[in-house]
Amino acid sequence: MPNRFEDLYRFRPDTELTDEVLNLRFRDVDDRLSAAEVIRLTEDRAFSIVLDRVLSRSEAVIGTLRDRLLAITQLQWLTAHSTTSRTLALDASFALTILAADRDLFAPGPFAVLTRTASPDDYAVVQTLAYDRVLGQWDVRVEAFEGDPGPHNDWLISAIAGATLAQLALLDDGKVARSDAVDAKVDAETARDLAQAAATTATTQATAATTAAGQAATSLSDLQVAAEQAIGSLLPATFDAGGEFFTVAASPITTPPNLAGPGISFPTVTGVGKVAQAAAVAVAVVTQGAVPFAAGRTWRATAVERMTADETNSSEVGTHAMVGFAAYDASEAYLGWVTAADRLIQVSAGWQTVTGDVDAAAIAATYPAVTWLRPIAPLNYDTDVNPSNGTQQCRLLRIEDVTSVVAAAASAAAAAASAASLDTSLLAPKANPSFTGAIGLGGQLALTGVISPASLTAQQDDYNPSGLSTAAVARLSSNASRAITGFQGGTAGRLMYLFNVGANPILLANENGASTAANRFSIGVDRTLAPGRSIALIYDATSSRWRDLLALLKASASDHWLGTDDEHYATAKSLSDAAAFVAATGGETSGGTITFDWNLGINRSRVLTANTTFAAPLHPIDGQTYSIKSKQPASGGPYTGAFDPVFDFGAAYATTPPALSTGANKVDRMWAQWDAAEGKYAATFFKAA
Repeated sequence: MPNRFEDLYRFRPDTELTDEVLNLRFRDVDDRLSAAEVIRLTEDRAFSIVLDRVLSRSEAVIGTLRDRLLAITQLQWLTAHSTTSRTLALDASFALTILAADRDLFAPGPFAVLTRTASPDDYAVVQTLAYDRVLGQWDVRVEAFEGDPGPHNDWLISAIAGATLAQLALLDDGKVARSDAVDAKVDAETARDLAQAAATTATTQATAATTAAGQAATSLSDLQVAAEQAIGSLLPATFDAGGEFFTVAASPITTPPNLAGPGISFPTVTGVGKVAQAAAVAVAVVTQGAVPFAAGRTWRATAVERMTADETNSSEVGTHAMVGFAAYDASEAYLGWVTAADRLIQVSAGWQTVTGDVDAAAIAATYPAVTWLRPIAPLNYDTDVNPSNGTQQCRLLRIEDVTSVVAAAASAAAAAASAASLDTSLLAPKANPSFTGAIGLGGQLALTGVISPASLTAQQDDYNPSGLSTAAVARLSSNASRAITGFQGGTAGRLMYLFNVGANPILLANENGASTAANRFSIGVDRTLAPGRSIALIYDATSSRWRDLLALLKASASDHWLGTDDEHYATAKSLSDAAAFVAATGGETSGGTITFDWNLGINRSRVLTANTTFAAPLHPIDGQTYSIKSKQPASGGPYTGAFDPVFDFGAAYATTPPALSTGANKVDRMWAQWDAAEGKYAATFFKAA
């Protein structure tokens, strides 16, 4: 509104104060106020509209967040906790009470993992039987477990993928394979024992006995390798990712997977996970990856299959469960496939494991240009090998190189047969005998297998110098400080002595991942082999590690006081020796001043003979706590004590330092922790009563 003061409202000396003059001004004021009230009402209305729209939008956003939170509570992948005490046992069923704080968001899936919060190595795979969210009661059955069975009450509950049972089946297969290898090893050892018994007879068959024993030893070594391969090569190929990892047989091995098509699907089976399913259509399933073909090898193909709907033609007696090897040339062109195993199955048979071995010669005879191999599982072929109208599922498909396992078994069988044919009535010396039971030596024991490898110029992983396989002593040297992370050639009970004959330190790295697990050292800490020092190692076959044979070197009290020794081990006795009070020595006193040396003890004592100043002690260790015991003599005292400013007794003694007791034989004590960063002792003074 325009300003009207000068024109209308200003009164001048000559202005007449009449009714007309005053009413004119009052009417103008009234008109201007009325207009302002209308504007005010319009502003209030606008504010109300904006407020309503803000509240409406906020409700929409909050509602969306509320719906998402509700959806989260319905997921089956959240964790929970339980303090119910339970003991783990295979196939055991029990109930766990979920903590109240976890119940709202906890919705267990078909399978879960129970893990101890105190020890992750103790865990179990369980199947959900029932869950009461209100009471928090979760009923489960143990499918598998590892570690200490308990009882325990510190459970962390986590979700697990649906392929658990398939993985457990693979683990069982691995255990069976290992058990077979161990049985073959026992057979080979028995054969070796027979060979040694025969070798104690006449010399006419000594050559035959030595040959048989050598065959047995070779088979033992091969069996150890085979056992490792049998376990390590169990690379599961499941269908949890659906079509991302599998393709049809004719596709080149490097092309994207493609299983889309009529009748092909990847349903989820309870307790198993995703499977490849062929319904009323015949198809060949293979892995997207491949292995290179090599002469002289033997491969094993394995599939786990079942029928969920049989062929309706009553003349058919089943559907083929087949597995084999798909062959490809160098350009990835599909050549065809070789059958490894084949059987007829029906719905009533359930899941069936189909496995078979084929050697390289058989594959090359059919497909000379073969360069790559894949495992293949043709699905849904009826009795006459025509497409079936049934439904067949495959939950596992894999390929393994079993060359060593097959060779080891054949070698063990040959050794056993050779040993069994020997005349055990003859005697002959044995080049490398082994013994069981106690052995007495009436003279010296000499280790003649000594090697002196070339000087180390770099870190050695899986160290295997020339002659190591027959050596008992290795004389080592290096051109600088070098590390060895592991030794090859470990066999049960083998002794190995290492001497550092050079001028530089050599580090034996403890549990270092640069070496294969079976070649590593398990010696507690990294051990430095200084020039002129030695170490005795023994191979522990149970844990597959080299261990320090003479590691039990006890630390002395002075080792604890100095705090620098990293090779000797503390015992209860060494710790108690280190804690004993050590009286002040003559070298620590000078007139009325005493300067304790912590290298001579961490708990020190002094019977006063004069007024004494306790100076700053020597050789403190950061964070270490020390004590001083001060005693007045039976007669001749009392004596006073003063403390160096390095002792900080806190606010209680800020102005007046601690005063010693004055009575005869009175004992005062002080504890002080050294703080290297502050250059002070945090001290506490205890005065005798």
